[in-house]
Amino acid sequence: MSDKDIFDGLSFASELKQVEIDGLRAHVEAGTWKIGSPFKHGEAIEVVRRFDASKAEAVSAKRDAREEETLAIAKEANRIASEARTAAFEQARWAKWAAIIATVAAIIATAAAMAGK
Repeated sequence: MSDKDIFDGLSFASELKQVEIDGLRAHVEAGTWKIGSPFKHGEAIEVVRRFDASKAEAVSAKRDAREEETLAIAKEANRIASEARTAAFEQARWAKWAAIIATVAAIIATAAAMAGK
């Protein structure tokens, strides 16, 4: 929300802009305009509310963006882990075949050695 939006539609907008948000907070808390100019006091409260809502919205948007980025990173990590898992299973299968072939070769070598005696 821009400054224009924060002060939009307020009768005392130009005066309130000059005081700035910290000054407005101080005036609202002190009740400076509460009796002498209750309408200005009400508008000051509204400006502070709009400002706080705008800040909260900006913080929320940043948090949402961080969460979205974190989720994207987590998805990519899961994809990589899944590929690594698939590769590991493939390597394990080839290792089993290599063990079977080595066992068969050992049996054949033992049989040949026994036949030669």
